[in-house]
Amino acid sequence: MTEDADLETGLRSDDPEERRRATASLEMQPRGLNVELLLRALGDADWRVRKEAVAVACRAAPSSEVLRGLIEAIGPGANVGLRNAAVEAISAFGADAVDAIAIVLPNLDADGRKLATEALANCGHPAAFLILEGLARDEDTNVRATAIEAVARIGASAPEAASAILRARLKAEDRFERLAALDGLNQLGATLPWSQIEPMLADPILARPALLAAGRSGDPRAVEPLTRALTSARGATFEAALVGLHDFVRTGQASEVAVKRAFRATGATALATLVRTARAHTDQLTSRRIATFLLGCIEDASAANVVVALLADDSVTAEAEEALLLMGPACVDAVVLGLEQADPEQRARGVELLARMFAEQPSPVVVQAVTARLDDDDPHVVRVALEALAQLGDESTLQPVARKLVGARGAVRWSAETALAEIALRCPEPAQRLIEQATPQGKDAVAAAVVLGALAPVLPLSARDEEFLTDVLAHESMFARRAALDALSTGKTPRAIDAVAFALTDEHREVQVAAIRTLGRMRDESGQAPGLTHLLPLVADAPDQELLTHAVAALGDTGSIEAVRALRPLTRSAPAPVAVSAIEAIVRIPEIRHVDDLIDGLSHPSPEVVKAALGAISELNDPRVATHIGVCLDHEAWDVRRLAADLLGELGGESNVNLLRAKLQLEKEPLVRDALARALEGLGALRRTPSPAGGGSIVPR
Repeated sequence: MTEDADLETGLRSDDPEERRRATASLEMQPRGLNVELLLRALGDADWRVRKEAVAVACRAAPSSEVLRGLIEAIGPGANVGLRNAAVEAISAFGADAVDAIAIVLPNLDADGRKLATEALANCGHPAAFLILEGLARDEDTNVRATAIEAVARIGASAPEAASAILRARLKAEDRFERLAALDGLNQLGATLPWSQIEPMLADPILARPALLAAGRSGDPRAVEPLTRALTSARGATFEAALVGLHDFVRTGQASEVAVKRAFRATGATALATLVRTARAHTDQLTSRRIATFLLGCIEDASAANVVVALLADDSVTAEAEEALLLMGPACVDAVVLGLEQADPEQRARGVELLARMFAEQPSPVVVQAVTARLDDDDPHVVRVALEALAQLGDESTLQPVARKLVGARGAVRWSAETALAEIALRCPEPAQRLIEQATPQGKDAVAAAVVLGALAPVLPLSARDEEFLTDVLAHESMFARRAALDALSTGKTPRAIDAVAFALTDEHREVQVAAIRTLGRMRDESGQAPGLTHLLPLVADAPDQELLTHAVAALGDTGSIEAVRALRPLTRSAPAPVAVSAIEAIVRIPEIRHVDDLIDGLSHPSPEVVKAALGAISELNDPRVATHIGVCLDHEAWDVRRLAADLLGELGGESNVNLLRAKLQLEKEPLVRDALARALEGLGALRRTPSPAGGGSIVPR
């Protein structure tokens, strides 16, 4: 269909589908959209035709001709279907629609003003508030109610303006208008003074939203009506009391204390209500979650037992945990008892909760209960208990945690080592007794090595300690040997250094890596890195890439300028992981702060290595830095060019501005062009202007 006559015939067809297709073709006509035919389609008897017409009208925005037709359609005399469809379409015209409605509003009947109000709400533009304020005082009840609801709907776009209108309507004579205004204020999260809330609580119509407002008020006088409604109200009013109490507790510590006091006064009534709601098999999941949370304000063993049981319910687990944290010491017995539950996940959650509740001041009961979980059948529970003891453990837990190092594997072993080290730092004297009882080849050697490594920063290794650790390097357990190597990082004697170097030949890769790491960290009495002489040959002739990467990192740890001669060639031609590690190692050497030692990395075939080198040299105070970064604007990898553009933008300078401008004219990759433009914009050498099509153009300055 291409002619208006054909379209009109299609729109008059008895077949709704033919009328819909004719409507869809309205916007495709060479002479433009025929507004008269569009309005006819908007008033069609079939909803599918009207829906198609609304879509066509929305796509026509910001056409003033179409908007004018839509505004006329909500005037007196138009059919209901046309009016409703026009209201839906007007929303696409935004601020223009608001201005147009303001002009025709005085000429509209009550139904038209109501429809105009709905259209303003659909537009969602802040400019609508000025009109809605007047409509909220309209002579027609329905218009006023619709205006109040509209203000609440778009209130987020201008909360202060919306709240002012809604607060004014709280004084309206009509109770249902006050109800709509109060619902709107609650929707916006506005806070009302108690003097305004209290009278509304006695009104059966306003009580529900008034309870919600009371919850946000934070006023201590709100506690009594909220708790009373919780134990006596039904339906929506009960739900409002539940939400109100939840919000009230959230307003601060004083509110939390006030609710706990109020629940003590109600005795078993509040407990029964909350337990029934929390356990209910209902679709009202929000109510169950809030009730579970509020049980935390009942400092009672019965409430604690219920909440601990609810930990196993995934839908309210988070609220159950929060409730137990609210209860504090009152729930300890229940949580400890819960550690005996059959579900390992529930046991683990109980341990985590105890650690969070008593991180500052652990009690002996709690420490004992968590320590008992070290013998749990589930490895996950054991690991969680070890993590908890890292925070809570005292000297009584040193031996139980040390025993977990014997035969443990994977995450449990790492958690045990961490826990033992943390406990040793808190209890150094008992930890030293543990060391004294250990033998280099015994089962307790690994625990002693871990403790020595933990205490070394505060209690330097003695000659006896170093001797013990070097003897442990002959232990049958790979874990003991690795722990001894880590502890020897602070060793200084020639014997210790030689023993660590010999560990490079160990049959286990993990021990070899620990030896490499330790050689990089060791310092002799003069502060020099004795491990350098062992690491340099390893870098020159490493058996595989993994060891080479670790050796390169260790060279950086030595902080020695001699290491640079071995590291620099690797930045140019070594495999990418090794080359990046070499660049990072060079950067860590304090005396190296010049471009020459990092420049080779810019020639590496891997873009990742080039980017690492770029990042490293950009931190150096050297006039050649900008030149080398600028060369990378021609790199074949787009991500290298993008990084170079960003770095030049940070460096600034007139020569860099000129270079960036020149590259912007030649660059084809959009992401790189954006980086170049961003750099120039940051340097004040470029501005962006919007184009008529909604895109943007770049204008050099």
